[in-house]
Amino acid sequence: MLADHQAGRDQSGLLGSAPQVSSGFSESTLRTDVAYRESLGNQLESSVLAAMATMRRFANQPGRKVMLLLAGGWPRSVEIFAKERLPDGGLLPVDRRVMSEHELYGPLVSTANLIGFSLYPVDLPGLTRDFYGDATRGFGANAEPDTTGGAPGTLEKEDSIHSALQLLAHSTGGVPLMNARRDVALASVVADTRSYYWLGFEPQRREDNRFHEIVVLPKGRADLKVRTREGYVDMSRDRELDMTAKAALLFGDPPEALPLEVRFSEPVHVGRRKISVPVEVAIPLDEIQLLPVAGEWLSVVEVRVTAMDEGGNRSEVSFEKVPIAGSSEPQPGQIFYYQTDLQLRRREHSYVITVHDPLTGTSLTSTGTIGPK
Repeated sequence: MLADHQAGRDQSGLLGSAPQVSSGFSESTLRTDVAYRESLGNQLESSVLAAMATMRRFANQPGRKVMLLLAGGWPRSVEIFAKERLPDGGLLPVDRRVMSEHELYGPLVSTANLIGFSLYPVDLPGLTRDFYGDATRGFGANAEPDTTGGAPGTLEKEDSIHSALQLLAHSTGGVPLMNARRDVALASVVADTRSYYWLGFEPQRREDNRFHEIVVLPKGRADLKVRTREGYVDMSRDRELDMTAKAALLFGDPPEALPLEVRFSEPVHVGRRKISVPVEVAIPLDEIQLLPVAGEWLSVVEVRVTAMDEGGNRSEVSFEKVPIAGSSEPQPGQIFYYQTDLQLRRREHSYVITVHDPLTGTSLTSTGTIGPK
């Protein structure tokens, strides 16, 4: 059910066949470059999921919702941050797809706009002479603007970070707080949120995954300035549930989820570096809506599974519709057992298994760790 999220790797740990190494660079240098790209993408996606999970927990709060987003160096382009320059001005080849800015930040912007948050991202590292996009290096006694030069690619990387902050703020009706403004971030947000009237509306949801533009035009008031969200993506229920499962890998069960009991059997070695783990999912029928149809009691639930190893590498969310049928009305306390196998690498993983009932919107979740013994 769960595809191996590292399937297709060779013994070197890279996808596919070994890439050609450019002149002047060793194979180990190339591996380091590819590993860094992957690590940076994973860290950024984890940070975005953290922000999304936090917003969702406060989605039902009344009134104006603002998130002060402390970004420790979020580049708009992973490519700019990860690339290594060759002597001839070329770039190291990449044998793995790098996440685009839309894939990285699109879900965060869409979530903020759907549930009414404005983002105020803070340029936590600031601009320093030794800036490498790492908040632990840039935020300190020497964190002052520097115009005398810096590390190779410093300005290009700084522009990439500023561009990301501007994207997040302007797309959600907030303001980016960059460089020295980070020192007065809270005061700036308080002042900004008190300086205008706030208008809102509740869109009619179609869950079509399409972008819907928002345009506000003040009639007869040329002296007024308008700042608004650029629009919103009306995310489908399936897409929202997939992102919820990914977030649960990092932050545990969402507060609205009900507990789900799962039982694992002894792992079975199916290859030199792989294991197959039998799992039994106990679905309580008290939490599932079954309907009488043609003399039977029927329901179809959605089972999602995802996993992450200790290196932060995540699998795609596996999805399966599971039919439940019985000849008589389910009794209180009755359990339906669903069995499957998880195909994993031979290392410890965090896992998330969710069962969703589309009829009632109920979700049951199990999180934990599993690995070879």
